[in-house]
Amino acid sequence: MDYLKIAEKFSETVWKHKDVLKLEDIMLYGSVLNKNKIPNDVDLMLIHNNNLAFEKMENLMDKDSFKNNLEIYSLFSKILNKYGFKTEDLSKVPELKIAMEKSILNVHFLDRVFFYDDKYKNKKIQVLKDPNFYNNIFSSPFKLWDGSKFSDFINEKYTSLLFVDIRATK
Repeated sequence: MDYLKIAEKFSETVWKHKDVLKLEDIMLYGSVLNKNKIPNDVDLMLIHNNNLAFEKMENLMDKDSFKNNLEIYSLFSKILNKYGFKTEDLSKVPELKIAMEKSILNVHFLDRVFFYDDKYKNKKIQVLKDPNFYNNIFSSPFKLWDGSKFSDFINEKYTSLLFVDIRATK
């Protein structure tokens, strides 16, 4: 299974609705980007400016009550449709359905407010099992979806906005 193609197919499918969903970026990070011979999963981050739709999804995912990714992304599609965002059911895309059934598609949602609101940032960090999660992501290489592929770019787009003082979250 080509994990990079899964990341591209997911991004292509979701990016079609970027304006309605208020997506700013889709970021690829982790083992696929690092070209591990056997990646663990496909790590993606949807950076958005649409807390109305995505907050409910984030809260549900934090509970870890899903059997597999297929349940998560079917619910994701339903939530977005409920808020009037007409997205196709991601599970109808064959490559994505297989990836979801095997629980290898790992998508996180992050409101852009994270980069300039310390109260929100600290709240997000406190609910994580790993308080260094965001620091690890943004201090490692990552690529952003440009509408047709994941592209190299100057990492400062987000890293210049990010300084998480872990001491402030304790």
